[in-house]
Amino acid sequence: MNAPRFPQVLLAGLCVGLLLSRGSAGEVVDNDPMKVRGAPGFPIKNPIDSYVLAKLNEAKISPSRKCSDEEFIRRASLDVIGVIPTIDAIQYFLADPRSDKRERLIDSLLANERYGAHWAILWGDLLREHSQTRQEEGSYPGTYRNWIRDALNANMSYDQFMTKLITSDGRADQDGAVNFYLRDANDRVETANTISSAFMGTRMACAQCHDHPFDKWEQKDFHSLMAFISPRVSVRTDDLATLARLSKVPNLDPDVAAKVKPFADQAASLLKERDAWEEKLEKEGKKPEPQAAGNGGNNGNNGGRRRRGGERGNPNDQNKGPAAADDPNAKAQDLIKKMRAAVAALGQDKSDRFNQLFGNIRVNVVRENTGGEYRMPNDGDGAVNGRGNEVVPPVFPWDQAKKAGGDRREDLAKFIAAAPLFAQVHANRLWAGVMGRGLVDPPDDFRPKNVASHPELLQYLADELVRSKFDAKHVLRLILTSSTYERSSVPESSNKADTTLYSRRQLRRMTAEQLFDSILVATGQADPKVNLAMAAKAPDLKAPEPSKKLPSGTGFVAPSKPAAPANAGGSMMGGMMGMMNASDNESGVWAFDQPTPSNLGSFMNTFNQPSREQFTFQRDSSATITQALELFNGRPINDAVKKDKNMMVQVLIDKKLNIVQIVQDLYMATLSRLPNGQESQVAIGYVGSNARNRLEDLHWALMNTREFMFIK
Repeated sequence: MNAPRFPQVLLAGLCVGLLLSRGSAGEVVDNDPMKVRGAPGFPIKNPIDSYVLAKLNEAKISPSRKCSDEEFIRRASLDVIGVIPTIDAIQYFLADPRSDKRERLIDSLLANERYGAHWAILWGDLLREHSQTRQEEGSYPGTYRNWIRDALNANMSYDQFMTKLITSDGRADQDGAVNFYLRDANDRVETANTISSAFMGTRMACAQCHDHPFDKWEQKDFHSLMAFISPRVSVRTDDLATLARLSKVPNLDPDVAAKVKPFADQAASLLKERDAWEEKLEKEGKKPEPQAAGNGGNNGNNGGRRRRGGERGNPNDQNKGPAAADDPNAKAQDLIKKMRAAVAALGQDKSDRFNQLFGNIRVNVVRENTGGEYRMPNDGDGAVNGRGNEVVPPVFPWDQAKKAGGDRREDLAKFIAAAPLFAQVHANRLWAGVMGRGLVDPPDDFRPKNVASHPELLQYLADELVRSKFDAKHVLRLILTSSTYERSSVPESSNKADTTLYSRRQLRRMTAEQLFDSILVATGQADPKVNLAMAAKAPDLKAPEPSKKLPSGTGFVAPSKPAAPANAGGSMMGGMMGMMNASDNESGVWAFDQPTPSNLGSFMNTFNQPSREQFTFQRDSSATITQALELFNGRPINDAVKKDKNMMVQVLIDKKLNIVQIVQDLYMATLSRLPNGQESQVAIGYVGSNARNRLEDLHWALMNTREFMFIK
């Protein structure tokens, strides 16, 4: 398909504004939220609605009417699982005669396996997750992201989620949570910033060098937080695990492979012995010394200064004592020494290349040192006030009566979980994730001068989070099944200017990942192993027997398996290769499977996926000319709708439906609704007698509409 030949009048005809009738929620009794009475257009489904309606009544603002079923399923699908619904899912939902079908849909979406993948992307921005591993991180690509996704899908309690990250210890190939520390090697400054921002909603970074100019935080507060994690936490190279990993490296030089394979096999066996030995120590109440990781680590007191030339550190580590007779680490050091000697015998060139490879695939381990105190840096306000090099005790900044004892990280996690702000921050983040704006906005800026728009509502959600033992899905379900969430995006005369009281749905652009995945679904290229239908994993959610006729034109039956393009290999599927460089698409189809940070010029990069070098609380939603060109006439969108990759159009043609039905199904697959009269007339008039190229044009045009790219 060549986009420039497409008549612009058709695109204009398809971009018809949504015409919705207005409604009114009626009156309320008074401004006490618990006395607010609902109305036919805005029933009180749970306390959320009472708090919101009380504010609207006080401001003399009428809420917009309830959204349509088509709008609801599309909105909820994008908010909960990050992708538009399939035709099948829409059919089931529209045909369901039950009065609680919206609640059932929410239960289904929260149980869907894509829930974890979608929210893991949001958490990836907060935790600065990378899958394109830098050498100093030394972690397996994907382990961090997979750990986050699996924790979310298992509905791990939020306090446990935070605790496992902060107290993580060991190797990334055994526990993905340790990437929380591997992400920053031995630089704990950014780790402290992540803890304060992600878990406590506090912008404390400014207090690293000087007292905060706009908040209460002093430099000592930031560094008292640092004292919980530095220098007690260190990242070290695990040579034994790296050697064992060599057996899985493809295309290794044959001479090198012949030399190292016996050592790699021995390492794999010795690794199991060491794991058993360390487990035995732990059962005896002992902790393996830091030397168990390999060759020591950085025990510098400030821990925020990254060593150059690797993280091997000082072999004369103060914690390194004589190895016990049964210590597998002594055997490991001997094995590594023999392996390096064998490779060195191959000559300088091959030895140098092997050493570079060994460094690139190295496995790092997080260990807790047994001692060491944190000291105030000799710069910033510390130098001015004469506190440089002064020992800083681990005092909890949000409650300075709390000081750490023996296990500083465990104490820090306990202090955070018990702080009232912890529940409020997460409740606010869940609200912002599905409502588009936090009750406290921005969500990482909790301070007295940035008050919540609905303080009582925020406290209610935080209390519910605590009462449910930090069950995030419980709080999400309250929000998603409220009348507030159901509001249409079409404004009333009284609420056109409202952007903070939730009188109507605020339009927001899809993220790069939502857009990427929605194009996959719209063109029938989605991974068939991932169930997007309404009947997912929740109980009693089988598709009901239709009691009324389905909307006309819904003749689409999804293919059992998408055909891979000729150049696809490994686990690559579908036809989205043009959206990223070939090397970027090796791990799968969905956005979750694509590497981060995305490469410059890739689809994700163009649509504002952050670099994740810093904590990102909110994506840049600005539109750019590059984005418009990418969708209007770029290779990705054109490739997606072409014959060899657009399975949606091909299936509709193969079903031998008439042109009216095909146009209706294309609308349903792309915009989650049937076309109105004007849209249908324009589309059918252009396509004519089922011309393949013109159906591709129509599909291209639908994916270029504002309606496709926005969540309303």
